[in-house]
Amino acid sequence: MRRLALVQVLLLTLTGCGNVYLATAPDPALERLTCPRPDVKVSSTLVLLAQAVPTASALPCVRSAPARWRLDDFDARNGRAHLSVTYGDEDDVNLVVDVVHRCRMDDATESTTDQPGMRRYDHLVHDPNQYAMDRYYVYPDACTAFHFTSLGEDGYEFVGDIVKAFGFVRREALDRHVRESTDGRLKLDPEPAP
Repeated sequence: MRRLALVQVLLLTLTGCGNVYLATAPDPALERLTCPRPDVKVSSTLVLLAQAVPTASALPCVRSAPARWRLDDFDARNGRAHLSVTYGDEDDVNLVVDVVHRCRMDDATESTTDQPGMRRYDHLVHDPNQYAMDRYYVYPDACTAFHFTSLGEDGYEFVGDIVKAFGFVRREALDRHVRESTDGRLKLDPEPAP
């Protein structure tokens, strides 16, 4: 019965049933990617993301969803997770986040990291019509890529806001949160087959 309830929660999460998004508030769909906290229920979307990329020792999550940001696309499948977020009334800024086993980092240069245990690489895309930047976080057995594009000249300011909004949760911490939230009945990763 509890497994059926978990499946129903996942289906509601994936289909977005029941959500009404008002642009003046954070998109409720982004709340499904909230970094685990003791006062917050387990995020089924974050669990799905983790299970899609079982090699990832860390997973991107939302620390706080800024107003006027909305989740446009979420796709998690074997070995890859992808989400797309836009900002503004006219989609002024677009952010694509990919979690994969290994990133292709063409022309990216290593930068000072802001995430412990991860290496960071940045690539500024030179395009006179838009501000675009790729940021890669490489860590044991996985990579998270953030791809930013902005039609306005102040795109760099938005990158700072996005970086503050997103963080990472360690896989062990998410597993602990799942176990604690279900009184030990569920865990993040299945047991390996004998």
